[in-house]
Amino acid sequence: MQGAIAGTKSKVQDLKINSKLQKADLCTYSEAWKIVYPIFEELFGRENWSEPATGQDTATFRAELEVLMPRLWGENYDPTKVNGSVATIYNLTVVYLICRTELKVDSKTFFGALDWALQESSMEDLFVYFESDIFSDSPKIENLSVLLPSYCKDNFPEIDISEKLEIVKKKIEQLQDLNEYAEDSVYFSSGLRESYIQPSKGPRANFVRYLEYYEPLFLDEVYVGPLFNLDSSLKHVSGAAQEHWLFCQERILILPEKNDQSGILIISKEEVRKITFGYAMIGATRDGNIVSSIYKMYIKVKFDSGLTITKFKYLGTQQHDAKREASAYMDGILELIADHWKVEWSNDIIDEFSHYTTTQSKPTYTYWGFGD
Repeated sequence: MQGAIAGTKSKVQDLKINSKLQKADLCTYSEAWKIVYPIFEELFGRENWSEPATGQDTATFRAELEVLMPRLWGENYDPTKVNGSVATIYNLTVVYLICRTELKVDSKTFFGALDWALQESSMEDLFVYFESDIFSDSPKIENLSVLLPSYCKDNFPEIDISEKLEIVKKKIEQLQDLNEYAEDSVYFSSGLRESYIQPSKGPRANFVRYLEYYEPLFLDEVYVGPLFNLDSSLKHVSGAAQEHWLFCQERILILPEKNDQSGILIISKEEVRKITFGYAMIGATRDGNIVSSIYKMYIKVKFDSGLTITKFKYLGTQQHDAKREASAYMDGILELIADHWKVEWSNDIIDEFSHYTTTQSKPTYTYWGFGD
């Protein structure tokens, strides 16, 4: 009876663990390990779970891991239910423990988890597990660059893992190149690393991790600055999707406000004729008095093809506050953008104010300026 109760408790606990992993953010390694490692600490029942407990030898540690394997990689284990660095760190940690203890496991489960871990990995994830001393300062404890080939050679000699190791090599080389040549890139922007795309079809996502997940080849773009939360309409449309524009020297990287898993849009400088900024406003007056108002800054991108797209940045509901916000943008990010892009500030105002008088049955429309 006690065994049945303990088994039930374990299943409930494992469901909580799986739910926590599946709902995790698309995040960087430094965030992901804080989600994953406490799970191992809880399952092993100790802090130093990555090595034998005091008094344990390798055989005993291997036996301990074998008991936990049905909970780490259960029956019909599907690694694809977890994404991003959380999936990578969780599965590579299990792979590491298996390789280190030389535990015999099913090849289908092993390589299914390994392949998914590599597919979902960030450059930092793989650097930590294949280049650094991930769980030990001791040179006697190898990382996966040594442990994985050795384990596979002894246990799965019929399977060639050279392509898997090539994936690891390329990602680590890309990280090393970024470290050496691209310190001003979007990848190293502290502001972007602390910014998030909100959850939708996909989980909440760190800006830099989202970029790496969908467009890793553009991580070396020299970063200029952002315009966040751009609208497609001057009017307020409840629930309408917004965009985040990351201006770089040669491209604009466009990220969604919410993670709809649609990836990233890219505008190249070579296809843009000019970018025009200006004031936009919408609202209503009655008998000369403002009864509602929204002020925005418009961004018009005119392409060499003749196409023009327009976005709007919210400034406020009060004219003086809006002018102050616009001035801050002009003196800040717009000035930086102008150093690299063909930019102008236009005196043409998009005015969609409606003007009503109480003596008329129909509204009258009058164009008016933004103010002195």
